[in-house]
Amino acid sequence: IVCSRVVSSEDLTEAVSLLLKLDVPVSSIHADFLESCRRNLNAQIDALQKREERQPEGISEDVLEFVDDSCSSFLADLSLFTALNQRLFPGQAADGEVIEILDSLMGRFEDAVRTRFLRETDARECAIVVRALDRFYRRISSCNQLIPGVDYSPVSISMLNAVSRHEIVLAHQRVIERVEGAIHQVRSELATSVCAARSSVTDLSEMVSRLEHVLLVQLKTALASLLLFTASDMTFSSLDPSLFSHGFGVDVHESLVVNALEELSLLGRSFCEYNTHTANVNPTLIIILAQFYINIEARSVSYIFDLCQEQFRLVAERGKGEKSRLTSLDKLRVSLRATAHALLKHYVRIQGVIISQLLVKSVEARDWLICAEPTTVRAVIKRLIEDLSSLDSLIKPFMGEGTRKERSTESSSARSHARRNPNFDACSISSTLDKLWTERVDFCANIEFNRTSVLTAIVSVALKSFAESVRLQTFSKFGLEQIQVDCYFLQQNLWRYITDEQITMSLLDEIISSAVHRSLDPKLMDPAVVKAICERQ
Repeated sequence: IVCSRVVSSEDLTEAVSLLLKLDVPVSSIHADFLESCRRNLNAQIDALQKREERQPEGISEDVLEFVDDSCSSFLADLSLFTALNQRLFPGQAADGEVIEILDSLMGRFEDAVRTRFLRETDARECAIVVRALDRFYRRISSCNQLIPGVDYSPVSISMLNAVSRHEIVLAHQRVIERVEGAIHQVRSELATSVCAARSSVTDLSEMVSRLEHVLLVQLKTALASLLLFTASDMTFSSLDPSLFSHGFGVDVHESLVVNALEELSLLGRSFCEYNTHTANVNPTLIIILAQFYINIEARSVSYIFDLCQEQFRLVAERGKGEKSRLTSLDKLRVSLRATAHALLKHYVRIQGVIISQLLVKSVEARDWLICAEPTTVRAVIKRLIEDLSSLDSLIKPFMGEGTRKERSTESSSARSHARRNPNFDACSISSTLDKLWTERVDFCANIEFNRTSVLTAIVSVALKSFAESVRLQTFSKFGLEQIQVDCYFLQQNLWRYITDEQITMSLLDEIISSAVHRSLDPKLMDPAVVKAICERQ
């Protein structure tokens, strides 16, 4: 375009020759030529920047079309500009002003193209992006050969790094979104009454497996897409690894694999916080997530690490030890394990509180001074055993039983209550008072991923709350005997759910001791009578 008219290179050559024959100064003709070309090429860049805005609503040009049409046209004209300048003005072809114009135009062009590449938002279009990037790289390489005195290889390498990092970010976001979606789906299923009725058998195990499957599939899909950047048929595959492929591999490992797993770890921990996001969360979701995290810590994370490091040729980088730029597997496993245990403890606290509230309310709602002689175990105590049985069945499909200490004989257990002095000696009262001032015991401190460990912690929380509520009441003779009957029933039925019977024996002993201390007539019922009442249940 010269003076607002489109002219061919032949016409332009003829016009310059005529002007020179008319003795027009070469410098003046050259300045007009440069200004005309600068204006023309800047207008093309402006059109590149506005190209997306001119697309019909709902129709978007993909980045490959953008590179094939607009970018190729601009770079062809840029090469033509330098060729004409060299042919028409050979004495000024290497002029500093020309190089300055080229650098300025290439800078604007690079910004416009990068902006278009970074506008991509769908990780599934990675293959198209890689093809477009390859063609851009080839066009820039051609310019380096056609335009003397310049080297725009840094432009193409910079574009490679910027676009590849953007695709890593998109892949990372998609992994997180898909896993979050899977968790949300599980949460919704647990909220439905139909699923709630069936979830005690195999559904929960299937849910845990489903979450693992979604995570693995999404990470493997993301790695496969990003691996296209290292394909041998890409023009930039010939680059020195230090310029792109090695750094790209490290970025994939850290920004995709490590960051995604760390973000998922934080997501898991967020369910242990009390906020609008976690309000009214079904406790079953918490135990499912706990098992999900412990499973990926034990199996999936090492598989994904090995896969990524082999595919992106990072095995040598891993072998550098402390000098390696890769996050260690052990560090990430520690984080995932910590999240799993935090969720497990949170589950125990929730279930412990639920059962505790039943016991505490049953104690507070009763007038223990006007109780009838006990003939049965209170319904709330039976409910506690039923709830424990339900919890045990609920987590059984995906959590092992664990180990428990051998149960003491029935006679030795019974003697725990039978040996009591009906008048309850001062030493026992002192012991009870001492417990009021002891430090708070964290029953969730050493929970393991097995059913007996989990249920032992829940029982401990519930019985501790039971003991505290008993300390706030005053008991008649029959009220004390009712507590004795309830505790004996618990003693006879809790052992099958706990790791060590002595743990519950100690807490039950504390409950009876507190009741005796708060009784107006501290005399315990004959053990044989207590046993007979409980055996009728």
